[in-house]
Amino acid sequence: AKAKAKAWLDVALLHYPNESAVWFLSARYNFLNSDETAESRRELVKRDLYRVIELEGPLAFNGPAQRKRRYEAAKDFQGTARVDLEALWLDAFREVKDGGKPITLAGK
Repeated sequence: AKAKAKAWLDVALLHYPNESAVWFLSARYNFLNSDETAESRRELVKRDLYRVIELEGPLAFNGPAQRKRRYEAAKDFQGTARVDLEALWLDAFREVKDGGKPITLAGK
């Protein structure tokens, strides 16, 4: 099931990179993915959540619609993992509000 979820996410990220729900589901996958180190998972989750925040930005013309679609896509995910991921989203939102920039692949 994990391989199928990853394959779906890869296709979704390729074809719908401007949908916050896709990035939130990617954050969810990376949050629960045990194949990565804890530090690597945190960085992937943070990257995905920063993208969610960027796409749902308060000045974005379709931000509210994006948020609604994201909540609809994630409504079936419940429990501790969802609460923990929502807490990480809130931390990322605060970082962005304080001037944090998205993670990039640029060299050091």
